[in-house]
Amino acid sequence: MTNIEQQSHQGGRRETYLMGMLIVLGLVFFHSAQIFSGPEFYVVNTQQSEVATLAANLLLGFANMWGMPLMMFVAGSAIWFSLRKRTLGQFLLNRVQRLVIPFITGIVLIFPPQVWIGIKFHLPSYDADYWQFLRQFFEIRFSLRAFPAFIVGAPANTFWSTGYLWFLNYLFVYTLLLLPLLGYLRQESGQQLVSRLVSFLARPWVIFLLALPIGLIEAFLMTDRTGQWNRFVWPFFIFYGFLLACDRRLGWVIQGHRRSALLLGIVAFLGYFIGTGYLIAFLEVDPLTNYGPVGLLTRFFKGLGSWFWIIAIMGFARQISQRRARQDPISAVQSDNPGSTSPEAPGRPSWRDKLADYGREAQLPFYVLHQLPIIMIAYFVVQWQVNALVKYILIVLGAIAATLLIYDIAVRRTPPTRFLFGLKPRITEQ
Repeated sequence: MTNIEQQSHQGGRRETYLMGMLIVLGLVFFHSAQIFSGPEFYVVNTQQSEVATLAANLLLGFANMWGMPLMMFVAGSAIWFSLRKRTLGQFLLNRVQRLVIPFITGIVLIFPPQVWIGIKFHLPSYDADYWQFLRQFFEIRFSLRAFPAFIVGAPANTFWSTGYLWFLNYLFVYTLLLLPLLGYLRQESGQQLVSRLVSFLARPWVIFLLALPIGLIEAFLMTDRTGQWNRFVWPFFIFYGFLLACDRRLGWVIQGHRRSALLLGIVAFLGYFIGTGYLIAFLEVDPLTNYGPVGLLTRFFKGLGSWFWIIAIMGFARQISQRRARQDPISAVQSDNPGSTSPEAPGRPSWRDKLADYGREAQLPFYVLHQLPIIMIAYFVVQWQVNALVKYILIVLGAIAATLLIYDIAVRRTPPTRFLFGLKPRITEQ
């Protein structure tokens, strides 16, 4: 690998890790807002106001348009970097360790208490103890129709859900299905195909055509409740992210279209939000499943907007990263090379290096853990007679602090817990 290729690879990996950390942290703000958006979350604000509800739904609608799509997109880029240093067999083992094991850990240990708290909050008359609840929760069966989840609750089981952990499940299944294509694209003939495709996408405005399959799927196929998106859109986001890492020219294309994408994203969001509000308030129908003209158009706006916002966010993030590199080239080189040393402290990594390494490792456990502290803290905070904004800030800050504390004390320090949450074994200095 030439020095230029190595720098490009390192820069792309840094951007991928940083974006992943920010998205996972943003989930605390997203899931905390659900407490104030209406009656459907595990714990809800007991003194709902129209202003707080509208603000929460605006935030949720906006974040829902691009949050999980961007997370899948970043995961697609991470697949490329993982494949570069592993055989296909090693990569599959890594996916099991990084996705399947944490998913099982979350479903067994972290998610059921959230459902239990939610039942107790909404149904105080529910008198089964936690172990009785667990037996009911895990009354499940296999179903091909539930693809890519494959597991559903037994007919009488109304408790089963994978909650926010569906992301790990879906990412693993779709990665397996895409692996033959992704493996081919890393070969010489595949790289030639990628080069031709990126050359086509580099033409003015052509990059926006990648939104069409997402918009059409979201509009015309029945949307399930998993992540408020149709389950068949996710392979596109994974593949698009993989393409970005495959050929760094696509990053320049995205950066060049960032302003146009921002404008289109705003228009798409307004169409999506207004359409959703009209369907709920005036037609009293479900925006996810309505097949009238307004329902189709609303979901089409949503699908298009997801890609527009990804281009805008990634484009501006890339611009900021390059500006920082020009202003502070030493720090940029260090951030590209984890473990590099600071000129102020020869022989030791700088505090920024340590913080970046800590954040990269914490991403996955933080994702698995974060919602339990939100719900536990909110269970008490929502009953206080204070302003909704104050409650929201307290829940967000408390959940971030509690999640990091749990991760640092209970997860990262022992081999068994590191394994359960998808972390590599710690390398101890000799």
